[in-house]
Amino acid sequence: MRADDTVGSIDVLRDIRWCASWISIAHVRGLWCVFACLVSGLACGPKAGGGDGAAEGGETGTVGSTGAVAAAETDAGPGETTGGEGETTAEVGIEGQWLGYANGLQLQSGSDRVLLDIAAVGPDGQVIGTASFGTEGTLAPAVDGGMGYPPQALLPGNGFGLFPVETFAYPMTGTYDASSERLLVTVQVNEVWTTWCALQPSYAWGTDSYNCVPNCGFGSDGTSCTLPCEDGEIVMACDAFRLCDSDRVCECDEASCTFATGPELELDLHLDELELTGPIEGLGTAYLTKQ
Repeated sequence: MRADDTVGSIDVLRDIRWCASWISIAHVRGLWCVFACLVSGLACGPKAGGGDGAAEGGETGTVGSTGAVAAAETDAGPGETTGGEGETTAEVGIEGQWLGYANGLQLQSGSDRVLLDIAAVGPDGQVIGTASFGTEGTLAPAVDGGMGYPPQALLPGNGFGLFPVETFAYPMTGTYDASSERLLVTVQVNEVWTTWCALQPSYAWGTDSYNCVPNCGFGSDGTSCTLPCEDGEIVMACDAFRLCDSDRVCECDEASCTFATGPELELDLHLDELELTGPIEGLGTAYLTKQ
């Protein structure tokens, strides 16, 4: 072997040892980085929210605190407003069911329950809905005009007249003013007798005057009332006779009868968040909550 070959071999070995030492150092540094990451719990790489790393996080769907607020603000649905900390609060409208009681309502059942069911409010503020009082249920239509209606147990009783009849949904007429949050509606007292009046015959009482019983006097045994008319005697339940004769719940023309319009009661209620309160004529103050 020549001397120059020996020198070349020595140089090669030196280069190999130098490369191996740097490879070993790099390996140790890499292991130390992994160990440091595991101990500290920090991710090795660019931090989210800083410099180019923030942009990269946005591209991959990472949302920071500002993004979370923006998402909360844009996630509010129709009819909702955004509260603090990204919370949403639904706007309270007058439409829907309002349930509660009236402190002056006295019924045979003992119930003081009041339910308003507001289906819609028109562009002009006109309200479409019903008001119910007392026990739950649906009043069946009248089928026998010769008997009293509705069943006595559903009438107020105790000298409180004929309003309200329990289980009947009284149609409401009136308006809701969104600017003042005031609901001002009325109900027709006699509308509950719509189906019963439609079953009644019409009798002339004079010129252009009609009623659902003839004008020929009556006698009573407490249950049945007898009308001694010239054309023949008429016998009917006294409950039915009183509805036509003294209560005048029907109004008739030459051909037919319907409920007598006119007697009505007013509901004047104010909306305050989830509560609807105010006087109901003759029934005291109503306290209702949104259902």
